[in-house]
Amino acid sequence: MMVPMPTLPSLLRPSPRTTTRLLLAWLVARNLLLPRHAVESPRRILVSLYYKGLGDTLLLTPLIAALRQRYPEAELVLALPRDHLPLYTGRPYGLEPMPFDIRDRETVHQIRRSGPYDLAVIPGENRQAWLARAVGARWIRGFEGGNWRYRLPVDEFIPYPAQLEPFSDLWARLAGPLADERYSVDDWPPPKKGDADELPAKARYAVLHAGASSTARLWGARQWRILAEIVESSGLCVVLTAGPEQGYILREIDPTQRWVQYPGTLSAAGMWHLLRGARLCVVPDTGIAHMAKITQTPTVVLFGQCDPRLYDPGRFWANMSYRAVTIGDLFCRDQQWFAHRPGVWGELRRCMRTLEECQHNKRCMEDLGIDSVVTAISDVSKNQSHDTVLCCDALTPHN
Repeated sequence: MMVPMPTLPSLLRPSPRTTTRLLLAWLVARNLLLPRHAVESPRRILVSLYYKGLGDTLLLTPLIAALRQRYPEAELVLALPRDHLPLYTGRPYGLEPMPFDIRDRETVHQIRRSGPYDLAVIPGENRQAWLARAVGARWIRGFEGGNWRYRLPVDEFIPYPAQLEPFSDLWARLAGPLADERYSVDDWPPPKKGDADELPAKARYAVLHAGASSTARLWGARQWRILAEIVESSGLCVVLTAGPEQGYILREIDPTQRWVQYPGTLSAAGMWHLLRGARLCVVPDTGIAHMAKITQTPTVVLFGQCDPRLYDPGRFWANMSYRAVTIGDLFCRDQQWFAHRPGVWGELRRCMRTLEECQHNKRCMEDLGIDSVVTAISDVSKNQSHDTVLCCDALTPHN
């Protein structure tokens, strides 16, 4: 079958991403001469994060809570990917979620029409400061360092702390000095489940989420199968989950469908409810690990490429039962994480290679032993009441 040749008009037509960027540039130019000044008691605040991952969005929760505490009368707007909107239908902390997609210029207009904004806070990369300037934010607050092009529209720079801390604590500094506020699951109204979300009727179950955003972060099917058998023998029903188009992962783990499986068939809200009812979650370093912070599910996270210190529960989720399993000081975890950052932040290293680029047989994940994971599960179980998780005595290392 012959593929038609593209026409000249189609080749000259800008992509949706380019169209949105041109719109942002025009709006920034139009607002260039507007006066810049900080407002002591902002009435409307915009929070915008460049990263689109589910986990990155959920890690903004301590910042949202801190902004609500410091500015109790302010209207808070969070620009986020459309896929994450269902989790925010209950408007936690009185937050107003609003979609943003660089490929859809109408989302820029929607955010601009919802203004004006007295303050915009930009966690992570400062590149979203251009969005804040385009929609007319009167004052923009971000972190020092990073690419000079992203720093240009920022009015106020917050310094990085001298010591490493979880991203959730770091980003909360944009609201002011860190407070001792602690999260309660009651702070997050349950999102509405989708019509197709059918949850297990079992009262006591563990969620083993085998999917990940990168194949380089997947744990082996054999390890998951052994772990599922151990968890089942301890008295919990096993529920296997994965992301969309990752059903092949669950079929490899459980070809006979011995356990309940959700191969990417639950909505984000459905996954929230599944985790909320679980007694345990074991998961690679992916967005579901951070959703478990929101549902306060006892969690064990398997880290390979990244430094687990940056994803610990931190101050805000300090009451959570959580353990990270990783192999320390791997020689191939050697790629710079953040360029142009001060001190220890500029020295951070991780691995960003794909599975095809990995020359060491994914050692960071494959060498994570069953015994280490079982020990971590036992630790999170001991932090709970006897009827909350499972019987610790039934958890025995695999021989």
